[in-house]
Amino acid sequence: MADDTVVSDELATSIAKYETAKTEVSKIVEGLSEDQLNWRSDEGAWSILECLEHLNQVGNEMLPVMRREMEKGRAAGKTGSGPFKYSWLGRKFASAAGPLDSNNTFKGKSPRLYIPSSNLSGDIVVSTFMQLQDEFIATTKEAQGLHLKKIRVTSPAIAVVRFSLGVWLGMLPAHQLRHIQQAQRVRDALPTE
Repeated sequence: MADDTVVSDELATSIAKYETAKTEVSKIVEGLSEDQLNWRSDEGAWSILECLEHLNQVGNEMLPVMRREMEKGRAAGKTGSGPFKYSWLGRKFASAAGPLDSNNTFKGKSPRLYIPSSNLSGDIVVSTFMQLQDEFIATTKEAQGLHLKKIRVTSPAIAVVRFSLGVWLGMLPAHQLRHIQQAQRVRDALPTE
């Protein structure tokens, strides 16, 4: 197990994004009723809770897969100190899954495994989200000292999607930001009573 007080800049960046996610989500859900948390702007849109539940589903599927591959990598002696350079395709994947902006206009459908149900409980979804952030932070710290490029992780949702651990460690917090921003847009659009 790595010393959790010292992590590379690459890992520290991801950890900071998980901490920020907790703060941002707390602000988004603050003071909202269950009806507001489950409100959709239109039929095809997600509610605030659906945005967060999607992230919970991704986390619940990805964390065990990443941990398993990290254990295998550690056992196989796949260590390294970086900085690591990832493939063009890996960098493109990580960028496309991140926040929408002028450089990233990619909009795709979520894999079936990650489609949230509706009429969710705010307390359950938000507490699960916060717990997952802590698990992501711990897992990211545990990656310190591993060769983030040589350890490969396959997506639980799409078996042909296989990237370096480092790509996933950078993509997942960026993907969260995408959906946190989506949840904020839903909050901003809530009807006034």
